[in-house]
Amino acid sequence: THAQYGLTTILWAGDNFQIASGSQQSRTDNGDKVAMVLFRNGDQMVMNQSTNETFFSFNGKKSLVSCSRTGERENSTVTLQRTDASGKVES
Repeated sequence: THAQYGLTTILWAGDNFQIASGSQQSRTDNGDKVAMVLFRNGDQMVMNQSTNETFFSFNGKKSLVSCSRTGERENSTVTLQRTDASGKVES
């Protein structure tokens, strides 16, 4: 059985990553459809569904940074360490 969880992961240097679930649908001022993924730390990924452009907005910043996506793919299950809000590993 396959399940669609709508998970989005981002990865950057040092094996750091974030995960978000789901997306919100909206439109730009000129009517383009966009999907917005909201990460727990306030960062956002915005995907313009009309142009296939992807942008990233860092928490507290007003500018959008152009970025690329690797696409959708199936991954095997991974057991992750649990951390608290400060980033400390929970035992």
